[in-house]
Amino acid sequence: MKLFETGVINRVLDSLRVNPIGVTSKTKGSKKPHRRSIERKRFKWKTKEENLKS
Repeated sequence: MKLFETGVINRVLDSLRVNPIGVTSKTKGSKKPHRRSIERKRFKWKTKEENLKS
């Protein structure tokens, strides 16, 4: 029983170690382009509004 329990614990710890690294790298990579694209869209709308007013 002890060998089985330690094996399960090791697998759980390994999965926890691997998953957060993958998740954080994906979220960091995906957040930056989204923010940039949103800023570009807002900037385009601002320039269009200014051109229409003038």
